[in-house]
Amino acid sequence: MNRTSQAFIDTGVIVASAAILAGIFFILLLTRNVIILILSLISISEVIVSVVAWINMVRWKYGLVELLSALVVNGFPLDMVIRLTLEYHGAPR
Repeated sequence: MNRTSQAFIDTGVIVASAAILAGIFFILLLTRNVIILILSLISISEVIVSVVAWINMVRWKYGLVELLSALVVNGFPLDMVIRLTLEYHGAPR
């Protein structure tokens, strides 16, 4: 693996980690429910692991396009999970 690919991977890991930490913060801040937080993290992690596993299974080289698509794909489950947790938490009992 060349240095450029490693730099892309390192950047992707840093950005994905920051997004997950921001998601944890917002879910805890808005719901104050640890069970919802744990289920949300499981859901987000499954999507991220699936995308990274797929990129590795088809043996794609990590380049700019893969980095950008991985970041976008990481953002979708984070956004969806935050919206669903807020709707679930705010739903009448």
